Amino acid sequence: MLPSVPTLKKLCEILRIPSDVLLGLTPAQENFWTKETPARPTEEPVEIRRLVRTVKKLEPAEFRLLSLIATGLLRLRIVRQGRPAPPGPPRPS
Repeated sequence: MLPSVPTLKKLCEILRIPSDVLLGLTPAQENFWTKETPARPTEEPVEIRRLVRTVKKLEPAEFRLLSLIATGLLRLRIVRQGRPAPPGPPRPS
């Protein structure tokens, strides 16, 4: 006999187990409750986080302009290093 949906939901929340595992729909991992949580990704430097916050506030046209500027800077660096610049999108006239 299976529990009611609200009871199953409460069990899943308390035990922190997906409902599929409790219902036997997926193979249970051996001792999955003792495994360490995955390591958090390394944090971005403060400057990058600050830039991302600022970029999120831009209007779409401003964002496109910033993207074009960044792409141009990267191409300029490649040219200065003596390598041919990769082909890019056509320039607007």
